[in-house]
Amino acid sequence: MQVTGYVWQASSGGEVPAFHQNITLPACPGYKDCKLQKVEFARSMVGLSGIQIQAFVKNEQRMWYMDDLAMGWYNNTCAAGLLRLKSR
Repeated sequence: MQVTGYVWQASSGGEVPAFHQNITLPACPGYKDCKLQKVEFARSMVGLSGIQIQAFVKNEQRMWYMDDLAMGWYNNTCAAGLLRLKSR
């Protein structure tokens, strides 16, 4: 899998790729008795405004399924929470 993290760049007025991580997961032939795999992203993947995840098998892009995604706020201060609340 190739994971790209994007951050907002005010000077360009858009999101730009800032982080990249390759992840190798074991195959599950026939989708029988498959085990969920926990993937931890690099600690440098912070302050993201977007994330793109692409899966490949032998350089051929494939559809994939995700069971659960846990994320947290980059800035978890009370002031940042109030600012997020106002932006709704």
